[in-house]
Amino acid sequence: MYTFPFVPFRYSKTATAGILILTACLIPSSEFSKLNVQVTFADIIVHCIMFMVFSAALYWDISKRRPILKNGFKTICITMLISTVFGIITELLQHYITILNRSGSITDLLFDLMGAALGIGLTALLIKRRSVPAPGYH
Repeated sequence: MYTFPFVPFRYSKTATAGILILTACLIPSSEFSKLNVQVTFADIIVHCIMFMVFSAALYWDISKRRPILKNGFKTICITMLISTVFGIITELLQHYITILNRSGSITDLLFDLMGAALGIGLTALLIKRRSVPAPGYH
């Protein structure tokens, strides 16, 4: 049976998380000032959470699509590489699109990567826990 190589919602969780991250990262700083929220330490926590969700979705999607790579080192490397590149892109966009009045920073990128590592680790544990049968169950 032939299937078209492009499956419309193959990575829908990852795409949704990525679009939400891009949207949040490209909101002009003037819009944040309208919220009357002081963005200090909360900024790095938000970066960590956003990339934790993104990498968890990506790891989940890759693991489900590629059973050979399931819970493997290759899946972790691929997910971390994609998350790193995506983090670099978001920081560069914030830095170089001057109308946003935002700044990309190494600190934000480090928290992006920390969140990605947490997302991968938690998702790998969840998948491993679901794939191991309960004791006494055959």
